[in-house]
Amino acid sequence: MNGTYSLPPPEAWASDGLHGGGRHMVTVQSTVAGNDSSVLGSGSFDVANDAWKHCKDVSRDDARPPDVYELLSHSVGETQYAFPPKGWPAQVRMVSPMVNEMPKMVMERYSACQTVAFCGVFPEIKRAWASVDNTLFLWRYDRWQDVPIEYHIGDQPIVAAGIVVPKANVFQAAVQHVLVLCTTTEICFIGVCHEGNDFDEVTLQRLPQYTVSTDNVSMISVASTQDGRVFLGGSDGNVYEIIYAAKDTWRTKRCVKVCHTRGIKAYLPSFIPSSLLGSVQPIVQIVVDDERHILYTRSQSSVIHVFDLGEHGKDAPSKVAETVDFAVDASRALGGREVFGRGAGDKKGGRIVYMAPVSTKSSRRIQLLTVTADGRRVYWSVMSSRSSASRPDRLKAEIARRAVPIPTGGRSYSSMGRSLEVLAACAVSDTLILAESNASEGRTSLFLITRDSTIPPVGTATGALCTVPGLRESVSQLEFPLPGEACVIRDIPRESGKVVGMNHPEYAVSQRFAVATTAGVAEVEMLSPTDTLSQILVEGDKDALEMFFSSYGAVEAAAMCIHLACGSSSSSKSVSGLAESALDDPRLCGQPEIAPAQQSDGTRGEEPAAHLPSGFDMGAVVPIAEPEWSAAHKGLCLVVSRLLRGVWDDPMFKYSSSAPDLLSCTISLDKLESMCETLRDLAEFLSRYIHRRKSGRSNGLSEYINEAPINKRQKLEDAIRAELKRTEQVKALVSRVADGCFLLMVLSTHNISRLAARMESGARRILRSLRFRDWMSQEEGDMAASQLIAALISEHLTDAGEFSNELAVTLQRGCPSYFKDDDRKYYDARSLLRKAEGANSPVDRENIIKEAVALLMHVPLSSDLAQVIPQLAMLRAFDYIVELAVKKASAVDPSNLALEQDPSVSQPAKAKRLESCYVHLCDLLRVLKDTSGKKAPASLETFEKSLKREEKAALAAVLIRHTAASEDPILHESVYETLIQINCIQDLLGMGGETLENYLFQSSGLTSAMTGLPAEPLTAEQVLHAEVLAKYYVKVKEYAAAAGVYEHLAFQVADVIEPPRPTLEKRVEYLESAVLQARSCGDSGLVDRLATKTELGHIQIKIESMLRSKGLLGQDSREELQKVPRTLLSLEELYNDIARKHNLWRECLELINIASFNDTAYVRQLWDLYMEHEWMEVWGRRPEEEQSSLDALDAMCSAVSSLGRSFYPNENSLPMASILCRFEQAAAGQWPIDSGIAPSAGPSIVRQNLLNLCCDSYENAIKSYDSLMTVRSSGPNGAELHNPDFRFRVLCSIKDLVDDALQGGLDQFSNIGSHLHTKRRLLGILASACESYAAESRQLGLVAGEQLGKEFDTTAEKIEAKLRSISSTII
Repeated sequence: MNGTYSLPPPEAWASDGLHGGGRHMVTVQSTVAGNDSSVLGSGSFDVANDAWKHCKDVSRDDARPPDVYELLSHSVGETQYAFPPKGWPAQVRMVSPMVNEMPKMVMERYSACQTVAFCGVFPEIKRAWASVDNTLFLWRYDRWQDVPIEYHIGDQPIVAAGIVVPKANVFQAAVQHVLVLCTTTEICFIGVCHEGNDFDEVTLQRLPQYTVSTDNVSMISVASTQDGRVFLGGSDGNVYEIIYAAKDTWRTKRCVKVCHTRGIKAYLPSFIPSSLLGSVQPIVQIVVDDERHILYTRSQSSVIHVFDLGEHGKDAPSKVAETVDFAVDASRALGGREVFGRGAGDKKGGRIVYMAPVSTKSSRRIQLLTVTADGRRVYWSVMSSRSSASRPDRLKAEIARRAVPIPTGGRSYSSMGRSLEVLAACAVSDTLILAESNASEGRTSLFLITRDSTIPPVGTATGALCTVPGLRESVSQLEFPLPGEACVIRDIPRESGKVVGMNHPEYAVSQRFAVATTAGVAEVEMLSPTDTLSQILVEGDKDALEMFFSSYGAVEAAAMCIHLACGSSSSSKSVSGLAESALDDPRLCGQPEIAPAQQSDGTRGEEPAAHLPSGFDMGAVVPIAEPEWSAAHKGLCLVVSRLLRGVWDDPMFKYSSSAPDLLSCTISLDKLESMCETLRDLAEFLSRYIHRRKSGRSNGLSEYINEAPINKRQKLEDAIRAELKRTEQVKALVSRVADGCFLLMVLSTHNISRLAARMESGARRILRSLRFRDWMSQEEGDMAASQLIAALISEHLTDAGEFSNELAVTLQRGCPSYFKDDDRKYYDARSLLRKAEGANSPVDRENIIKEAVALLMHVPLSSDLAQVIPQLAMLRAFDYIVELAVKKASAVDPSNLALEQDPSVSQPAKAKRLESCYVHLCDLLRVLKDTSGKKAPASLETFEKSLKREEKAALAAVLIRHTAASEDPILHESVYETLIQINCIQDLLGMGGETLENYLFQSSGLTSAMTGLPAEPLTAEQVLHAEVLAKYYVKVKEYAAAAGVYEHLAFQVADVIEPPRPTLEKRVEYLESAVLQARSCGDSGLVDRLATKTELGHIQIKIESMLRSKGLLGQDSREELQKVPRTLLSLEELYNDIARKHNLWRECLELINIASFNDTAYVRQLWDLYMEHEWMEVWGRRPEEEQSSLDALDAMCSAVSSLGRSFYPNENSLPMASILCRFEQAAAGQWPIDSGIAPSAGPSIVRQNLLNLCCDSYENAIKSYDSLMTVRSSGPNGAELHNPDFRFRVLCSIKDLVDDALQGGLDQFSNIGSHLHTKRRLLGILASACESYAAESRQLGLVAGEQLGKEFDTTAEKIEAKLRSISSTII
């Protein structure tokens, strides 16, 4: 380091201005096995992208499941139901071997029941419930002989109960659920308090302020929405709602009951018999569709009503449709005639026992399912439009489905015989469970109906073939009946397990139901296909396993095997090994095979056609057919696609609407953790799988190859290698996404919003548009992740600058593809730089800095110069900054593509170097040299504040010196551009060298102009570079080159904006600079040429001003006028196209003077036109004719004298005799119009302007009169001049001129030296004039002429006297 800057760094570096917080690491457990991300390569994301495209392509048929409506409408009656084959594991089973009987306390109270008793299940709090009269009992249904909670409520019996997740901010946080208990007289809210999600301890808290009267209407059904609205079904057939809030308002109480369906009956007198109003039908079931915000009610007589809750579910229920005769409406559905007949007289078919909404994931055309008392189903639609924004407007039966076949004995089934006696039902997704009562035995049979995922038949109800299979359902029966009669069935929500995103029935955890009967509560479990496969694997039944693969399809079965192979619990480790063995079995999953190109389902590459038959294009490309992948590989792609497709295109981060700077991840921590764990297990499985395939230890692989025909073995081996390569790519993708999820977890636990605030503004903007796919497989996401990691590590640097080892280990193990070993070295180096800040001596600090720089030089690709350069700048270690930037540039572009001639190759490489290496160095240079007051980048703000005024120039000089010494031309160009932008031209020119000249020339845009190519308008940056190039040539004394650059700038093509750029004034300024440089090089020809162009430019400026004042520019569409302000015109263009056409006579004369035009008659005509124009501009302005003539004369003579003075004594451009004649004629009132008015002051005006025209020389003025008086009568204006009267007037003017010269002209000469000789010469000229013009006056033959001759003689005598006096003085 330069010894001048060995002082300790300023203390401002100790803080970055942000409040830290959260210094302690949140421990994130990570078990990384086989997490090899090296396949991704260094900074390349093509592998991950290709792997994802491959997975999508292989599993493209799985992307969109068919709508339930399509499945139902394509079903064939004979194949609607299927039954498990013989020997197949049971699909439904009891969770515990025995039914959890009613608690003894409940049975004792029931035996003494006086009014009513009810029972049910609240899976939300893992409790069963029973009410006996006015007492409520709650107990755990999943624990044997659990002691129930007993709760008494008033004196009236409980007739209905429900549980609600209350509205937010109404009750205390401890009240997470609310029991709604309805008695015959009041409706009460009971708070349910518990801790955690296990619900081990539950307490009930009465909420006395949330109690309302029933108003003599018994509430017999309770339902709630997901946002806490409570609806009640009354015995009077009305729908009620309990509206509650945190406190009373001036308009309403905190808890009120509102009836939404009260009609005209409520307002009729009580004496009207009820028989005239129709029977009252109690509401026995209320169902809320929280996805679509629709409410359904079912009455005791199976009347269904549909209510709209509004688009957002906040409106009061609005009735939109109803069905009065269920059986008749159902018979009109598709298949309804076969299922319901004509609908009349079918009591069971007309009685509904259950209804449930159909989720939007299952169907968009069907919204409601109803189940009749004998098990028949009807699917309803309530929306005529299929748009997602449509609202309910009808209730139409769409499809009817026949009842489940009844067992006839043993495990055989028949569709004939007795019908079901359904008491209760429950539908979840594609699963329906029915409870059938056997009244004679007092038992309940359970039937489970679920969609059969095995390969179904293809067909429709009409028998026609179609591409959409019909819905076939699998029917299973619980092996042992349950004691008692079923009262209610509720599904039990369960954690979905690790496989977040694999929202597919085959991988779902087993679905559980709680069945409440009069004898107790039983937990029943429906096995998923994966559970069935697990049992088959454990049992080791090969025939059953082959049947399973055949039934579900080898690909789907292989995906299930992968799911089992990824299990991590101890209970499934044995199953995991068996599943892997099944995947290795070629009899089950097959092996890849090279298929013909036109039959390959995989993606295709291209390669040149090497050997094609004659007649083919030898340069053509032929598709390379990828193998027909094995079922195991297809299953892998299916698993990965299902895992990621739900989030792959989703935004990665979101900002709070209330706080725009508050950032959060769109994926919850729980979901990230689950995804990460699942992907880790999948990556570990793939490591084992790939290892077995590579080592040849895969089950049956060698035998399979050996059994193949000899001529196909090579192709088979090639296909296996291709599949193995694809599998490795998929593993790389899985590992990368797992790393990305883990990193997101770490960042989220450390307040990602605060970390983002430490990033640069540009990087923060990238976060707003970042998607999941970008984070995982794009360079933008990797850069954002690197900056967030840097911010995280900055927070965890200790006060001494030490890097947290715990954080490093966590990142290296958890996300090695984002935080590599080189990254750790980089942060170790930054830690050393932080340590150098507190070094005790300059020597120690220098040694620490050298050690840190040495580390950074070893890991250039991992070094973030945006962080390192500010640290080195704070330490004043400027000697290393350029070296680090050059080192990283060579690592970023090892092949020096930035120096290639092809712009398509060099430009991206240059941009990459600039963005990652040079921009930070240039920002530092701006901080040191820029005086515009522009704000420094955030990373350099602290450094800028620490700078002293006297330091800036010296530090900048060090930085520029090291840059100039570098051999990196791209770095030079970056610094050159920066210096130009901050107007440090002298520093730039001081760098010198051929590189600077080439850079300026290439950046100036003058290449095309100097090579004769069509020129384009120069940008402001190009003009600036050209101006600097000219200054460079001046500095190196190449004045001719500088003049050439200025000339090209003057004649550059104007852009299309208004006003044009450059302006004419700027163009002339360039020409004047060119003239100056041409004079410096001594080239007279060049000087004359450029000087002429400069004069033309000045004239064009005046022409533009005059045309603009006349309103011709901007309105006149003529091309020649539009060119005036946009380019420098030639003399011919200015004269012929502009000046002469628009009567700009003064400018015409100036152009004639420049052109040295020698046609005197033409020139005299121009002067006449000009003088006439000036006269007429003033003539007639005043009412007095004499004064008007005087003003016009003065204006004309003044204009001529001001213009002609610059031409004098060029007789070609300035014909003095003609001009003086016009002066005298105008003074006499004879020209340009013959007014006859000769102002008395006219001769004086003529004399004064003549002297001005002759550069104040009396001698030249006399000569001008001499030339006028010698004009012959045949010459120009000769007739007028030889008129005696006019000639006498001219002679009088000469006499006045001589007198004026004697009176004032001689005073300008002193009586000493050469002035006496000049005075004597002038007197001699005057004496000669008097002598000759005295004789001329006498020859006029006028009396006044004789007198004028005498006056000339008298004047001559005076002159002679003066001459004698001067002569004596000289002697």
